[in-house]
Amino acid sequence: MQRIVIADPNELLSLRMSGLVSRADGFDVVGTAPDCSTALELVRRTHPDVVLVDLFMPPLGGVALIAAINYAVPGTRVFVLVGEAREATLQAAYAAGALGFVTKNGSVQHVPPDLGWSGAGPAGVSRVPTPRVAAGPASVNDDRFTTAGA
Repeated sequence: MQRIVIADPNELLSLRMSGLVSRADGFDVVGTAPDCSTALELVRRTHPDVVLVDLFMPPLGGVALIAAINYAVPGTRVFVLVGEAREATLQAAYAAGALGFVTKNGSVQHVPPDLGWSGAGPAGVSRVPTPRVAAGPASVNDDRFTTAGA
C-alpha cells in the first residue's frame, strides 16, 4: 500500500483528489495539507511514500516545500501537482528534488514505474495556477515552516 500526502491550498481540490486516489487499489491518503508548515509537519509525522505538492503552496511555494521534504524525510517521493505544466517552473521543482508531475486535469507524466501509476490519473480535476513561483528553497529550519507550539 502506497501512503500518500496531498499538499494543496485548495481544500475542495484536496478532498476530491484524496477521494479519487483513495479509491485506487494500492493507495492510501494519510493526510492533506493547505500550507507549507502543515504539509512538512504531516510528512515528518506520517513518513508517506509519496507526496503530491502544488507549486503555489502558501506562504513559501511548492519548490521550497519540495526541498524541505527531501531534506527532512529523505527517500520520500515527491511529485508536483499542477494545473498547467510550465517548463521553467517544473525545472525548478526537479532541481529541488521532485521526481515528476501530475496534472490536475487527469494525466500523469514522468512518473517512475515503481510508483504504480498506469498513466491515467483522476479525470476532471483542473485548476490554473497563479503566475508566481517561489524564489528558491528555504531552510527547513526557517521560522516560516514552524507551526505554533511545535
